Amino acid sequence: MEIEENKAAIRRFLSQEVLFGEEEESLAVVDEVFAPEVVWLAPGNGEVIYSGTGEIKAELRRYRGVGGEIAILEQIAEGESVATRYRLEVGREQRRAFAGVTLSHFADDGKIHEYRVVVMDEPDDLIRIRGNGHN
Repeated sequence: MEIEENKAAIRRFLSQEVLFGEEEESLAVVDEVFAPEVVWLAPGNGEVIYSGTGEIKAELRRYRGVGGEIAILEQIAEGESVATRYRLEVGREQRRAFAGVTLSHFADDGKIHEYRVVVMDEPDDLIRIRGNGHN
C-alpha cells in the first residue's frame, strides 16, 4: 500500500464518525483497517497487550456511550509505518481530554498488524490548540 493510503486508513479509523457514530459502521471500519490478528504493543518494550480486533471494538462501544470529539494533529509516515498525533475529548457533561500518538505498522495486505498507542491525560490548565498542524 502507498504511504498516503496508509495515512488515509488511520484518518478513517480515527474519525468522528467511526469513534462516536453508528456502531455497525464503526465495527466495519475496524475490520477494514486492522488485520484480524492485530497486536497492540506496549510503547516501550513491545510487549503484547491485546491480540485481535475485539478490544478495539470494545473501546469503540465505550466511546459510543460517552460521546466526544477527536482531532488529528499530525501524521508522519515512512514505508509501512504511520505515526499519528491526536487529541481526544470524551464525555458529554464532564469532559476529559487526552493527547496521544498511535504507531501503526501495515503489512502487504494493506491492514494494520501492529498497533501501539501512547496516550496521556491532558491537564485542565493546558492551552488547547484545535485542528491540524503543529503546536
